[in-house]
Amino acid sequence: MKRIMYLGLLTAVAAIGVARVSAPSTLPIKSVVKEWMVAMSTATHVAGPITFFLDNQGNIDHEFVILQTDKPAKELVSLVDPATFRLNEEDFVSPGEYGDLAAGTTGTFTIDLPPGHYVMMCNIAGHYAPGMYADLEVVAP
Repeated sequence: MKRIMYLGLLTAVAAIGVARVSAPSTLPIKSVVKEWMVAMSTATHVAGPITFFLDNQGNIDHEFVILQTDKPAKELVSLVDPATFRLNEEDFVSPGEYGDLAAGTTGTFTIDLPPGHYVMMCNIAGHYAPGMYADLEVVAP
C-alpha cells in the first residue's frame, strides 16, 4: 500500500512539474562572447564584487558592456538605433564595461553590482540585434 501511495505521489509530482531552483552563484562568472551570442556560467549572482572571466571565442573583436535595466535583454532589441545599429548607452545606467576584446583573447575584470537586473552585451555596431546579449539577476546576499 505504501509503495502504491509513493508511486502515486511521484506521478502527481511529475505531472505538475517541479521547477529546479538553483542558489545564486558567488563564484566568478565565466562569460563567452562570439558571433552572435553572450553565454555566461550563471544567470543569477549574489550582489557585491563580481569577477567576470571573459573569453572571445569569435573571429572578430567584441566588447562586454553592462547595463542596468528592468527589461529583459530581448526586449531591448527594438531600441537598437537603425542609423547606428547600436543601443544608445546613454539611455541606460551602465555600471561598467570591458572594452574591445580581440578575437581569440581573454580578459578579466571585477565590478561591484548591487541587486537588480542587468544586461550583458556587445554594443559594437550590428552585434546586439542578432543576439549578443545575456540577462543577469543580481540578488541580495
